[in-house]
Amino acid sequence: ASRIKSRLGLYGSLGNHEYYYGLDKAAGCYKAFGIKLLKNESALVGDFRLTGLGDIHTEHMTEGDVVRVLEHNRNGKFTIVMSHQPVFYKTIAAAGDYLVFSGHTHRGQIFPFNIFTRLFYPYFYGLYRINNSAFYVTSGTGSWGPPLRWLAPAEIPVITLTAAK
Repeated sequence: ASRIKSRLGLYGSLGNHEYYYGLDKAAGCYKAFGIKLLKNESALVGDFRLTGLGDIHTEHMTEGDVVRVLEHNRNGKFTIVMSHQPVFYKTIAAAGDYLVFSGHTHRGQIFPFNIFTRLFYPYFYGLYRINNSAFYVTSGTGSWGPPLRWLAPAEIPVITLTAAK
């Protein structure tokens, strides 16, 4: 990440593994790489607002907690949300118009885990549209357990936003 350059800055939000590693150590890593950590807060980034949620399950956040974070950080700008776990999507879509990026599922990582992962996470992988919101769940680049992937390729999605005509 130290070689990644962005004119608008680098931002991140917490996932469950940062809690396992230790929040202080994880926050130190973010800082060392020049990444602004957004934990249930937001930043004005160019013409939009970027909101980062803490890891929903690890922090025991309810749907109401998530809505309160979104409402507290609303300011009329288009809002992009980083939420590690792909949960509460219908509630988020009912709360406003958002573009949400998630991961966590690793797209199952190793067949046949994808079957079980889909049972727990209906928004498992790819693009989902609910009301006027869009949600993208990436397979990510990392792994849990064994450092391998089978039938669940790693990815770093590149999303280009353009103004509506």
